[in-house]
Amino acid sequence: MFDDKLYWTDWETWSVHSVDRDTGSSKELIHSSGSVPVDIRVWDPSRQPYNQSGCRINNGNCSHLCLLSPYPPGYTCACPTGIKLIDNYTCRDAPEELILLVQINEICM
Repeated sequence: MFDDKLYWTDWETWSVHSVDRDTGSSKELIHSSGSVPVDIRVWDPSRQPYNQSGCRINNGNCSHLCLLSPYPPGYTCACPTGIKLIDNYTCRDAPEELILLVQINEICM
């Protein structure tokens, strides 16, 4: 059942039908195919979960990538390879890690 209709598969005619849920009238052939339909799945926008993504508005204030997350606030910012996230929102070029040794008259990397 969905909304005001009852749906069923007919294995003899290889089809899907519906009728009015309350009256049993208005029989309608929904689909007929070359194979036996064994189940029915309903997809309707009203049955989809509503998810107000934080990425939807201004990219979540992320400078580059806004990725959905199961943890509050529901998204996280990320950066492409080669740059780093510096304040949870902004990606900046970051120098590669290095060791710098300094003596009185010499600098070594």
